[in-house]
Amino acid sequence: MLSFVDKAPLERAKFLETTEIFANIHATLAASGQSAVPDQDKLHTDLHFTCFVQAPSVREDAVLPELRLIELDGGRAGPVDRGASKDLLKVCSLLGQTPLFV
Repeated sequence: MLSFVDKAPLERAKFLETTEIFANIHATLAASGQSAVPDQDKLHTDLHFTCFVQAPSVREDAVLPELRLIELDGGRAGPVDRGASKDLLKVCSLLGQTPLFV
């Protein structure tokens, strides 16, 4: 496992993609989900997902990295920065959601 620590980012990614243990963990977590699946006749998702993550700002001029709320939406071309995020747990509780930490 530690053999990839000194590798370039693309080599690390390839390692993770081709390692059976990670494939199994991903398959298990992807199938489990956090939400109850609605009845098939009411399910019109077209295999779409949306999630929110808290990530540090990439601004180089920042003295301390600011945390940002990033939306990952399977229907968009890339991540969407939704602004400053001071407390993701508070946001989740306001939305009535339970955060999933992986």
